[in-house]
Amino acid sequence: MNVSSLRIDCVVSTLCNISRSKAEELVRQGKVLVDYSEDFKKNKILNCDTIITVRGYGKFKIVEEVGWTNSGKVKILVKKFI
Repeated sequence: MNVSSLRIDCVVSTLCNISRSKAEELVRQGKVLVDYSEDFKKNKILNCDTIITVRGYGKFKIVEEVGWTNSGKVKILVKKFI
């Protein structure tokens, strides 16, 4: 998966296939949990082995940062819990 940055709003918008402003709103409403705790900051930078829970969309884990694309985006490997 390619994201423009590892900020929580960018990653959530890509994971859930929603706009970045909608992702910011979910973070602000407390519907996004980072490692099982609420975080209301949209600019939080995520690391590898971070578990992200988005109410209504699912639970995801950032496994690793694979590299960079030619356009400057970050390639990350994400697994979805089922």
